[in-house]
Amino acid sequence: MEAIALWIAAQWHWSEDRTITLQKDLKTYRKCEAPFQGGQADALEWWTNLNAPTNNHLLKALAMVLYSIVPHPKPGIDTNLADNLEENFSWVPPMTVKRAVEDPLEGPKELSLAELDTAFDEFEVQLRTGCAAHKAADKEEGRWYGEVLTGEVYSFAELEKVDQEVIPRPVREEVQAVGQGVGNGAGWTVEQLMGRAQ
Repeated sequence: MEAIALWIAAQWHWSEDRTITLQKDLKTYRKCEAPFQGGQADALEWWTNLNAPTNNHLLKALAMVLYSIVPHPKPGIDTNLADNLEENFSWVPPMTVKRAVEDPLEGPKELSLAELDTAFDEFEVQLRTGCAAHKAADKEEGRWYGEVLTGEVYSFAELEKVDQEVIPRPVREEVQAVGQGVGNGAGWTVEQLMGRAQ
């Protein structure tokens, strides 16, 4: 995904500084860190309504432009590239499972209450040990995300607005994507930027 994004930035004549900012956004996006948290089925709407200014978060600008292009199988359009862009810039929420449907009319198999209780107990143990391991690793690496139930991760005031069905109004931005640099981005290449440790 990073190589494709950098290639597009080069085609759009972005400066090296803008492209490095894009790289940082991509790394933040892959970690599902702020402001790139959440998701919805309509990718263009999600990116457009994302609470992040496009001048500071160039991944948003790139995604808005890419999702505003609707690929149609016409001569001259590289549908493989369009599919690749869709695949690489579409976020699939965690815990989403693709399942093969063997018999759509078949219901779930019979489970006893004891089997169900055992499965949930095992899941709770896995969840606790996994969370503890992640917290320890995060503290070791200097990251801390806070506790959800104490309001350290999500603002309870904002969640109250959600409960009251208050819809935030997104700031509409005009995205200027092409021509933000000189030449092909002031002399940088995709290979140079991909080789740098960020």
